[in-house]
Amino acid sequence: TMQELFTEGGKVVWVAPSGGRDRQDANGKYQVSPFDSKSIEMFRLMAGKAKRVTHFYPLSMFTYPICPPPQQVGGEIGEVRNVKYHPAGLYFGDEVDLSQFSEGCVGGDNFPEGCDPNASRDELREALATSVHRTVSDNYRKLADKLETFKR
Repeated sequence: TMQELFTEGGKVVWVAPSGGRDRQDANGKYQVSPFDSKSIEMFRLMAGKAKRVTHFYPLSMFTYPICPPPQQVGGEIGEVRNVKYHPAGLYFGDEVDLSQFSEGCVGGDNFPEGCDPNASRDELREALATSVHRTVSDNYRKLADKLETFKR
């Protein structure tokens, strides 16, 4: 399980907290899909339960021109996907310092250790998700600016 990977340590785990796709907006600009703050919080909680040092790094991936996602999210089985030749871009950002973000408590158990029992869990996890999304989006934009000019 994912929790076992965190507990064992020494693993690289990549997750897409938004469904993992870059999409074009109404103006044709590539955008990173919004992040699900509960997904990010789940990984922070698993890291806390692992009782091992866990490092979180934002990863931006520019892949839209290779295999654009369907216009609708939640498509049908067997939908047509067109794959094209285009470079992909990966941008590993600086480590996210979770100590910079307050953490709300789960229930009345004072878990995770050091959580703030007076803070709204939803607001705190939204602040973390917004910060990470901003970093991923900024790094993604740098990739897109470089790779959009690629022509075969």
